[in-house]
Amino acid sequence: HCTGLEARFAGEVGRAAAGMTREQASELLAKIVPVYKDLLGTDMTGLRFDEVYDLATLKPTPDWLATYDQAKAEMAKIGVPFA
Repeated sequence: HCTGLEARFAGEVGRAAAGMTREQASELLAKIVPVYKDLLGTDMTGLRFDEVYDLATLKPTPDWLATYDQAKAEMAKIGVPFA
C-alpha cells in the first residue's frame, strides 16, 4: 500500500529539509504534527497500487496525482521549503 508517489514525496520533503537547523525543523514540526496528530494509531492502510495507478502505463491516475499535488501544496503552505 505504498506507491512511487509516496516515495517521491518523502524524497522531496527530505531534500527540502536538508540543511535546516534543529530550530527550523522544530518550528516546522510544530506546524505539521497538529495536522496528522489525530490520525496517529489509526488504520492508514491506504489504497492498492492498482487502484491509484494505470497498470498499462504504470503512471498515477489523475485523481491520485491530484491527491499528491494537494498534499505537497499543503506542506508548502505550512512552510516546507520545496525548491
